[in-house]
Amino acid sequence: MPTLKKFQTLLILVTTILPSIAHSKVPDRTVVNWVTVDAEDAPGKLFTSCVDGNSDAHDCTVELATDSKRDVIMRLAIAPSSLSFTENTYVAKSPCGTACSIAYYYRAGRGQSGPYSVVISEDLENDLVLVVQGKRAFVQKLFDHDAPTEFISLPQNQNEDLLQDIESAAIKKGVVSMRISREGEIPVDIQKALTAP
Repeated sequence: MPTLKKFQTLLILVTTILPSIAHSKVPDRTVVNWVTVDAEDAPGKLFTSCVDGNSDAHDCTVELATDSKRDVIMRLAIAPSSLSFTENTYVAKSPCGTACSIAYYYRAGRGQSGPYSVVISEDLENDLVLVVQGKRAFVQKLFDHDAPTEFISLPQNQNEDLLQDIESAAIKKGVVSMRISREGEIPVDIQKALTAP
């Protein structure tokens, strides 16, 4: 029975070594996180992997794992801090500094859209995002890179960083609503129906 003994030794060796190999760093890529999107209608789980830098994770992919396959659905510059699923759209958000995030969107049949910096509101039913950049606020159409950007007219006296002045903002059914409030001044309410929602 020396063959059985060799087989048992090999089995013990494999069962003790394989788990440590499976959890170790893969050359050039490190698993950053495994995320299950908490939505009953989400068609699978998301798996994120990134190149491991000295103090950050960058050059990331998000894969959708279903029972039958696993596909890359998004490529991100840095690791996402959150992943969600709503209106049949996966949303990945990555930090980019204080009060800043970068958003990416994916929908089956439409592909990836983004990155979009500082998204302050989303209307995923109509594929719209409300974005702030410096002193400007504007709406962009998701999944249509040729669609024109629609700018929102704002009061002239806001700070260099509009984000500091926004008390509330929403985009829903093609209508943008914002409340701009600076210390010591009367708040300004803005409401704009978009020309092509």
